[in-house]
Amino acid sequence: MHKGSQVFKGTEVEGLSVKWLSESRLEVRYRSAQIEYFHPIWEHAGHTVRIWMVEEHELSD
Repeated sequence: MHKGSQVFKGTEVEGLSVKWLSESRLEVRYRSAQIEYFHPIWEHAGHTVRIWMVEEHELSD
């Protein structure tokens, strides 16, 4: 993948927040969304980042 490559595409996204869990782990939380595309791995400049998508209601289970 190259700089600017798409890893997430959605519409009607509510409550979006992003948090780095570590140098190679990114957490994306959202309350609701119509997710059209998601790729859990982003590679850039020789680094691999794993992306973790969490829907808010999953946190309370």
